[in-house]
Amino acid sequence: AVQQWWNETYAFWDALEIWNAIPIKDDPGREAVVLQAQVDRMNATLQQVIAARASPGGIDPGFERRANKEVEFLMRDLPGLTLAYYQMRITRTLNKPVVKRGLSSSVVYTNFAVLAIFLRVIAPRLLTASSMDDLFEAGESLGIPDRATLAGWLDALQAYDPLTKIGLYTAAFVLEKISMLSEFLPIQIGLKTLAPAVFGGLLPGALASAACETLGAVCNFLIGRAFLTDRIRSFSIFDGPPIGEAKWFTALSR
Repeated sequence: AVQQWWNETYAFWDALEIWNAIPIKDDPGREAVVLQAQVDRMNATLQQVIAARASPGGIDPGFERRANKEVEFLMRDLPGLTLAYYQMRITRTLNKPVVKRGLSSSVVYTNFAVLAIFLRVIAPRLLTASSMDDLFEAGESLGIPDRATLAGWLDALQAYDPLTKIGLYTAAFVLEKISMLSEFLPIQIGLKTLAPAVFGGLLPGALASAACETLGAVCNFLIGRAFLTDRIRSFSIFDGPPIGEAKWFTALSR
């Protein structure tokens, strides 16, 4: 089991292409070919200008103007081609089966680590807590700010415009849903409790909280469908047939 875990971990990091990225000149992707051709054209034009300036007769002013216009034209498309190239690389990497399996395993390992920290550091203090001050003191063990710091952040947040507050609050809910921290810590309760104070009323806070929680659930669903479906289908219990071949799973998948 340990050897299998090591092999899967090594294959995952190798497939991410962080340290062994394919050079752009050797990348067969269409975006890489187009970007490399654009860079080569720009370099060739610049080399012609440098060679003309070094010639005994000097560079022709008309040629220099045409070359400068061509370089400006090529430079105008360079940011978009570069962005398309990196989008292609990220999409290609995330679509690799070994990367999908590795990402799903990383979520599991992260949850186990959070659970271990909770049981080792937080749970004993929560069991002996007798006031809110004791709860905040227990939270400081995980780097959670104290009550005064949280109050200061809340005052600063109330000064932001509505779109900024909605964006920050939504990001917090999505992160909480993806990491499943509320399985061990009362983060979701805290977010819902702060909503009326953040959005200026019970009704706006309730609506914002419900909308952000729904968005977090949608993100969880999309992540599960993209990265966990194949792993669940191939999973077997006690060396039995894969779950994907079970009749109840086929019925649920319709």
